[in-house]
Amino acid sequence: MSTYDHYETLKVEVADQIAVVTINRPDVKNAINAAMHEEIGNIFYDLAVDESVHAVVITGAGDTFCSGGSAHDLIHAEPADFTYEWMRFMRRLATSQLEMDQPVICALNGDAVGGGAMIALYCDIVIGADGAKISDPHVTYEGIAAGTGAFLPWIMQLGVVRAKYHLMTGAPLTAREAADAGLINECLPADDVMPRAMELARQFADGPGLAIRATKRIINKVVEILAVGTLEYAGEKERVTLYSADFKEAVTAQVEEREPTYQNR
Repeated sequence: MSTYDHYETLKVEVADQIAVVTINRPDVKNAINAAMHEEIGNIFYDLAVDESVHAVVITGAGDTFCSGGSAHDLIHAEPADFTYEWMRFMRRLATSQLEMDQPVICALNGDAVGGGAMIALYCDIVIGADGAKISDPHVTYEGIAAGTGAFLPWIMQLGVVRAKYHLMTGAPLTAREAADAGLINECLPADDVMPRAMELARQFADGPGLAIRATKRIINKVVEILAVGTLEYAGEKERVTLYSADFKEAVTAQVEEREPTYQNR
């Protein structure tokens, strides 16, 4: 039995010092459910202590990277479900990637939405498929604050003005636009994304590992300093909006396939 066989929503393969993690719910566009929340929060910590892993590639099964949270799951949630412990775990999704030493390359094979965008943008290098879109529609799609942690890379890569626009309106960026804006590293034809990600992983796995890891940690320390000061605040702001009538209306409208009518409360 492989060390990673217990993962249900992720397929994890380790060979020649490279771990390939595939978000594996293609029948629902790799939407995030409760099990995936937990597994994404754990996988980077598990890989971080695996001495056989020198580089990591993460991608999505099928033609979507990750479509974010599912309205069909959220509609049954009650405010009491979103405890402080739950928000602490949400922060862990971001910090687990920041704190691991090995470089992580995202092979962005398709759309990355909401929590899916957060997973992608916290990777060290992102190679996007031409035509893929990146968006965080927490505000417009779920009626809640964009507080799970994805706001940090949007601000750091795009700047405050553009980050506000995309997070407050939910407007997506294509992979080409994201590459031009510096949000991701490269935009390539879809068939070239995984080979390019594996090429980079091979370069890192065969390179001066101590120097590569130390350089990653130096740069990530800046992000971690910002994260310590903002993630708890942002998570609490998001938790508060989960009590709102607008949140219930947003997810109900999604399930009923209609436009929401917000009450601003």
